[in-house]
Amino acid sequence: MKLYVIGIDGATYRVIQPLLAAGKLPHIQRIMSEGGSGRLMSTVPPLSPVAWTTITTGAKPSSHGITEFLAHDKTTKNNFLFDASHRKVDPIWTVAGSVGKRSCVINVPLTYPVDHLNGFMISGLGTPPTQNGHAYPMEDFEEMKQAIGRYDIDINFLKNKKKTKIAESLRQVTQGRRRCFNFLLDREPWDLFFFVFTNTDRAQHFFWQEYEETNGPLADMIPYCYQEADRAVGQVMERAEAEEGMVMIVSDHGFGPLNNSFSLSNWLHDKGLLTSTGTKVRENPLKKTAKKIIPDQLIKVLLSTIFKNRWKFTGPSADLDKWIDWEKTKIYSHKKIDTVFLFTNDEAFSNAAERAAVIRQLRKDMLAVTDPSTGENIILDLVDGNLLFGEDKATTPDLVLIPANGYNFSFDSQDIERENPFVGIPRLWSGNHESEGVFMAWGKHINAGTEYGELSIMDVMPTMCYILDLPIPSWAEGKVVRQAFSESFLDTRKERRESPPSDANFRDSASAGAMNEVESEEVIKRLKALGYL
Repeated sequence: MKLYVIGIDGATYRVIQPLLAAGKLPHIQRIMSEGGSGRLMSTVPPLSPVAWTTITTGAKPSSHGITEFLAHDKTTKNNFLFDASHRKVDPIWTVAGSVGKRSCVINVPLTYPVDHLNGFMISGLGTPPTQNGHAYPMEDFEEMKQAIGRYDIDINFLKNKKKTKIAESLRQVTQGRRRCFNFLLDREPWDLFFFVFTNTDRAQHFFWQEYEETNGPLADMIPYCYQEADRAVGQVMERAEAEEGMVMIVSDHGFGPLNNSFSLSNWLHDKGLLTSTGTKVRENPLKKTAKKIIPDQLIKVLLSTIFKNRWKFTGPSADLDKWIDWEKTKIYSHKKIDTVFLFTNDEAFSNAAERAAVIRQLRKDMLAVTDPSTGENIILDLVDGNLLFGEDKATTPDLVLIPANGYNFSFDSQDIERENPFVGIPRLWSGNHESEGVFMAWGKHINAGTEYGELSIMDVMPTMCYILDLPIPSWAEGKVVRQAFSESFLDTRKERRESPPSDANFRDSASAGAMNEVESEEVIKRLKALGYL
């Protein structure tokens, strides 16, 4: 049985349904009428590195070890980037390869450095601009580049600050992705073809406002990215139909409008829980200029030569150390933009009872915060980080905010003296992640016209294993979406699960990661440009 998985990053029925009504997604329309669909609930938080790792491993974040883009160690106050070397369990393509199945895996976020799988792989978001570790086998990657021309893992937002330039670059990267797709789809009869389109996410972040206004020059950017993904869906449907295989569409989270951003630094400072040294962190203007004038190709050469063996990036978070008075600060976050993690500075509490009392009051006060323009609560819940990410880990946040749709949170020294913690939306962003994504399935053995209801993002990997007739790993805690399949297929497939998890099922992750300091800084710059840090 062949399985084709099309990942559409950030795909949401908010966009899909109007495009279906307009007849602009004919292949997804066919998937939904001849197959089935459901609402795929993302991880907490609904961020790509966490969610895609859960999709591909079936494990919850406390098991696979990835909690964010940027990890924070409370004991040292150090930040470090997560990469694939921190993943503690195996993804679907490794499980498939262990029984001789061939996989093609392209553009899945947080897969750098790539696995040496039985097949071919190119990493996705979180890849430094290096010439090593982003593809396997490298000789196959070079052959592909000779055949299709330039291939970009992601748009370079550092070089594109105007929306017209962003739109132009998105189209160029999308066309390169389509050339890659066509080349690899025809290369061999893969057992698992797992291809992710991420430009839907980028377009929704930057062009949601234009999309809702409908009549501007950039209003078509979101539909364009969905339509390009739809074309790919049609191609794999044709292939699956000839092979009696199956097609699956998944997204890591959903999307919606960004209404406002709330400054945690301002609010915590006002509550007396955060104290500043008085320093405001600004980027060095010379460094900013250097970013603009150093060519990307030179950066790649430097990373693969002079800086190849530099030490791992685990140094202190310079921004935090510059402006936070640690002796007086009790609660803080670890990054400037799009943060939902809160940490306690345990050294600032006299005892455990005081810490517990502060957390209780913090929870009460934060749940009472409302948007003055609507009167609605902006925080739905505060969850104990130990419940989500495992107890007593140095990188586990103490509290995780569950935002209402339309809100995100910042933690910036620049905002402390503002009169109002509501700081508005960023200059370029107008779209925001939401928890409800999409799941669709189609094929000869898929029941037609079935609505699956609400599914967990952990259900994807067990369902992929079931289709490929693989044992479901012990760490995959979701369920097989059995309602998708015909009775005749269910009769031919036995659901095989490995024994319950034990310590032996989980490997130690690399504490420092696979990137050197300069590579990490390059990825951090790109994530900042995307608005994730």
